[in-house]
Amino acid sequence: RDQVRGMFLHAFGAYRDHAWPWDELRPLSCDGRRWDRRERGDIDDVLAGCSLTLIDSLDSLAVLGLWEDFFDAVHRIVENVHFDRDVTVSLFETNIRVLGGLLSAHLLITDPSTGALEHAPPAFAYDDQLLDLALELAYRLLPAFSSPTGIPYHRVNLRRGVEPGETAQTCTAAAGTLLLEFGLLSRLSGERRFERAARKAMMALWKRRDRATGLLGNTLHVESGAWLGHFSGTGAGVDSFFEYLIKAHLLLDDPASPYYSAPLAAAQSPSLLDMFKTAVGSVDEHLAFGPWHLDVHMRHGREKPRNFMVSALQAFWPGLLATVGDLENARASHLAYFGVWKHFGGFPEQFDLGSRTAPSHARHYFLRPELAESTMVLFQRTRDPWFLEAGEQIMNDIETKCRVKCGYATVADITASPNRIRHEDRMDSFFLAETLKYLYMLFDMGARNSTMPTLLAARGAKHALFSTEGHLFLLPEAVALDTRQDLRYLPELNPAAAAVPAAAAAAAAAAATADAESGASSSSVVSGPQNGTHSRKVSARMSVEPVLTPFLDVPVYVPNYANQYSGSVDMVFGTAQFGRQLPRGTALLDTRFLLVRADPPQACTALRNSAAIDEAVSLVQQLRMGQTGGSLQVAVVVQRGGCSFVHKTAIVANYTSALNVVVVNHRAVENKHKIVGMADDGTAAHMGPRLARVAAVLAPVELDQLFAKTSLNGLGMPDGNTAHLSHYLVVQLGRAEVDEKADDVQSLAEHFQREVRRDVDSLAGMLLQMVSAIFMP
Repeated sequence: RDQVRGMFLHAFGAYRDHAWPWDELRPLSCDGRRWDRRERGDIDDVLAGCSLTLIDSLDSLAVLGLWEDFFDAVHRIVENVHFDRDVTVSLFETNIRVLGGLLSAHLLITDPSTGALEHAPPAFAYDDQLLDLALELAYRLLPAFSSPTGIPYHRVNLRRGVEPGETAQTCTAAAGTLLLEFGLLSRLSGERRFERAARKAMMALWKRRDRATGLLGNTLHVESGAWLGHFSGTGAGVDSFFEYLIKAHLLLDDPASPYYSAPLAAAQSPSLLDMFKTAVGSVDEHLAFGPWHLDVHMRHGREKPRNFMVSALQAFWPGLLATVGDLENARASHLAYFGVWKHFGGFPEQFDLGSRTAPSHARHYFLRPELAESTMVLFQRTRDPWFLEAGEQIMNDIETKCRVKCGYATVADITASPNRIRHEDRMDSFFLAETLKYLYMLFDMGARNSTMPTLLAARGAKHALFSTEGHLFLLPEAVALDTRQDLRYLPELNPAAAAVPAAAAAAAAAAATADAESGASSSSVVSGPQNGTHSRKVSARMSVEPVLTPFLDVPVYVPNYANQYSGSVDMVFGTAQFGRQLPRGTALLDTRFLLVRADPPQACTALRNSAAIDEAVSLVQQLRMGQTGGSLQVAVVVQRGGCSFVHKTAIVANYTSALNVVVVNHRAVENKHKIVGMADDGTAAHMGPRLARVAAVLAPVELDQLFAKTSLNGLGMPDGNTAHLSHYLVVQLGRAEVDEKADDVQSLAEHFQREVRRDVDSLAGMLLQMVSAIFMP
C-alpha cells in the first residue's frame, strides 16, 4: 500500500509540477500534452483543454487520503476550467474521464459519510461548482445525439456541436457507455434530457443486435443504423457496453439506490438487468472459448471467429463477473489473463493464443488498468490472498519497467527483455484514475483485512460502484450487487415453473414422484418412429485418444502414441420429444463425439464439473476450426433415474455450453424393435431458452459397459499450470433408420460396423494432425 502511494505521488507530482494546466503529462519530455497542438490523430480527441488528468485524478486523491492535494485540485479546477473552447473531442472519452470525474468528486464532497469536508482548508466553500461544470459540459455534448437514429456521433465540437463532414461511424462501446454519467447528472440536476438521450442511444444499439445470436457488432453508421463492423467481442469496440447495462441498473433502476426513479425504471423495457442477462448469455454461448473470449462474427457466433487474439482491454471481464457474483468463472478468466501478464511482465495490447506471441504491431503496454481492476474486485469478493500476490507482481512490474524521471511511461514493446525496454512519451490520465487507485485499494483492504477501502469503511458500510474509468459512485449497502443467481435459467429455481397449468403440474409431480421411487424416468416406448419420437439403429466404435489442452500455461506438444481401445457394438438410440429435434433422413450421431461424464452422474442437481465440461466444449470448438472441419463435438453423458429426462437435459443446457446429451439406460431393452424414447413431462417449455438448442438421446446399457472397459471414470478437463496430456473417450457413430418391418436388423448393423471400422482407423491420427496444425509454434 505504501509503495503504491509513493508511485502515485511520483506520477501525480510530475503532472502537477511539469504539465498542469495541460491535459496530460509527457513523461519523457517532462511537459504537458497540449490540446491545441494535436500530434497523434484520433488519440488526441481526449484532449479538451480542461486539465484532464487533474479532473480524472480527483477521486483517486480522496481514496488515497491525500486530502490536501484533493482540495488544491478542486480549487484549481473551479478557478481555471471552462468548456467554451473551439475543440472537437471524443464524446465517449470526455464523458467517462471528465464528466465522470466531476460527478464523482461532487458526490465525495457532499456525502457526509466520506468526511471530506472535515479535511477541507478553513477558507473552502463549496456551492456545487463541480456539478455546475458537469452541467456546462453535458449541454455542450448533447448535440452529438442529433442523429436520426439517436445513436450519438463519435465526436463533437464543444462550441459548434457536430460539424459538417464529421464522421458518422462510431463503435458500440462509445455510443453505449454514457448512461451511468448522463443518468446520474439528470438525477442530481433535474434536467432529464441527458438521461433520455443516453437511454435512447443504448436501446437503439440493443434493438440492432443479431436476432439469432443476440450479439452486437463493433462499429456502425449513426445516421442509417447499419452495422459497419460485424465482429463482436468483449474487447475494443464493445467492452464497456456490457458493463454499463448492469451498472446503470444498479445506480439508476435498483429500488435501493438513492437515485432510483420508479417511473423511469418502469418505462425501461426490457429492463437493464434483463438486457445484461441476455447479453452475458450471448457472450457465454458464442464468444467463450474456455476462459477466453474471441471476437466472432455477430451473425455466425463461434462458428466464425475473427482470429485467436485476446486483448488487454478484455481483462476487465473477470472483475465484471466477480461484481455480479459469478466467482467461479471470474477466477478462471482472471487466471488466464494473469498468465499472460506473468509471461511478459505486463499485458501487450494483443496476444495470439494460437502462436502464444504478441503481434509486432500490438506489443505496447499503455499502463492499462483492466487486470488491476479485476484483481482488486476478486480480492474484495473472495479475500483470497493469492490476489494480493498477483497485485504485488503487477505493481512491481510497473515500477520496474515503466518508471521514469517524470512519472511513468508507456512501454513500446512489453515482450522485450528488461535491458531492452523502450519507452514512449505517454502517460494517459487513466493511470492515475484507475491503475494506481485499484492497486492501492487492493493493498489497503488487504492490510486492514477488510472488504472495503478506508474511505468507505470510516463512516459506515457503502458500496463503491466504479464507472468504466474507475470513478467512484457511492451506493448504500442495500443495493444488491450479486445478480449472478438470476443470470441463468435454473430448473430448480426457475420461477416460471409456477406458470405450468395446474393439471399438467400435478401429473408431472405424480410422475416425478413415481420415477424417483422406482429409479426410472419418464419415457415412451414406440414401435418405430411415430408419435413425434423417432429412433435410429447405429453401430459404434469407441476409442481412447490423446487430446491436448490449448491453454496458455499448458505447454502444448504432440505425443507419438495413442492408446486405443478397439471394439464395436450394436446399439439402438432413442430420441427425445423435447429440445433440438433430429429430423428424419439425417444422421443422428453422424459425427465424432468427445464424451464427458456429468457430476453428479444423474444430473438432477447443479453440476459440480460444469467448468470442466465448458473447457471440453471450448477445446473441441477450437479443434473444429482446424483443417479437417467440423467433425468433433462434445456430448455430456448422464445416467438415467432420479429425475425426469427433461430435468436432466435442462440441467446440462443451463449449467454448461454443451449442446448434446446422452442419457445412458440402466437396463437392457428387451425387444430391439421396441425403441425407448424420451417424452416431455410437461415442463420443457418452462426450463429456459437453452433447452431448445440441446439434442438428447437415450443410449442402451451397452454404452455404460463400454465406459467400464476403458477405466476412464473421471472424464474432465484439467486445471492448474502444469504440462498435461488428457485422454478422453471419443466415439464415432454411424446411423441407420429403424424400420419396424425390417427382417434383418443384424445384417444392417454388420454393414455399419464395417463402415465405422474403415472410418475410425485414422481417427487418432486425424486429431493429432488437427492439434498440431493449430497449436504447435
